[in-house]
Amino acid sequence: MIKFFLLNCGGRTCLKLKIKIKKRRRGLWIALGVIAVAIFIAGFIIWQNRQAATELLAGLETEPYQRQNLDANIYGTGTVEPSQSAVLTWSTSGIISDVNVTLGQEVQNMTSS
Repeated sequence: MIKFFLLNCGGRTCLKLKIKIKKRRRGLWIALGVIAVAIFIAGFIIWQNRQAATELLAGLETEPYQRQNLDANIYGTGTVEPSQSAVLTWSTSGIISDVNVTLGQEVQNMTSS
């Protein structure tokens, strides 16, 4: 709403404008209240988490750093299974009498033509 006023300004006539804006303050107060409650709830949750962390850390014991060796033995039982297996078939039969290599020795592929 706009109002015009004519005033006497020391022998002169002055025009004064008065602008009045009507706002719905009720909705603003509700929004501010909701925001305040949300901030309160978030603060309370953060405070609770800090209290729980403080209680958890209060029960811990710490030791100064020391360099040491760690020796550990691990025992277990179970079945060892191969990752691959193959069935070998031979075109001839017989008994192998001697293998001319030793354990760990490298061999080359020598196929006969």
